[in-house]
Amino acid sequence: MRKLRFAVVGAGRLGRFHAQKLAAMERVELVAVVDPLAESRERVAAECRTRAFADLDQRVGLLGAGADDAARAVVLEAAADQVLSLI
Repeated sequence: MRKLRFAVVGAGRLGRFHAQKLAAMERVELVAVVDPLAESRERVAAECRTRAFADLDQRVGLLGAGADDAARAVVLEAAADQVLSLI
């Protein structure tokens, strides 16, 4: 069975909650946590056994159609201005 790949953008309280839930799902692979705050992204990524990135540019191919480990879905748990700054 092929897993649905997710990335979570925002590693605050809600981002952490969603990352934990996604990481625990059998049919989901959490491929990344993206947050500009190092402490937050590293903590959540470690808890969920995935990779941490400061911004989407740091992870070329995270959302790309051709990458084998590309996310196919994204959970945005950050303020709109923060999300836009990560793009």
